[in-house]
Amino acid sequence: MIPVKSRLSHFANPRANKTHPYPGELGSILSIDDAEQTYKEISTWPGYQVTDLHSLSGISQKLGINKLRYKDEGKRFGLGSFKALGGAYAVFVELKRIIQENTGQVATIHDLIDKRF
Repeated sequence: MIPVKSRLSHFANPRANKTHPYPGELGSILSIDDAEQTYKEISTWPGYQVTDLHSLSGISQKLGINKLRYKDEGKRFGLGSFKALGGAYAVFVELKRIIQENTGQVATIHDLIDKRF
């Protein structure tokens, strides 16, 4: 399970189409199991660290909400963006698949960093 350090709350989008639930065919793109597996993998990468969670108290007061926070992903792995991490992970997954197809072995990030394949 992905660790959560603070209590989360949820705001339901009042314009969400409740007659069409999340389509099953999208489960292969975005699922809780995939998110947990991604977290397990990335948290083993050298240089991984938990990113900062910053309070936006001024904005939350103006909006009349209890708390508003943002997670600063800009420093993670020196990539400057959380979107870059997604790309790095996608490349890792594809390399791992190709290595397994060609060698029958399952590569880890450490195997790639140490140039074992």
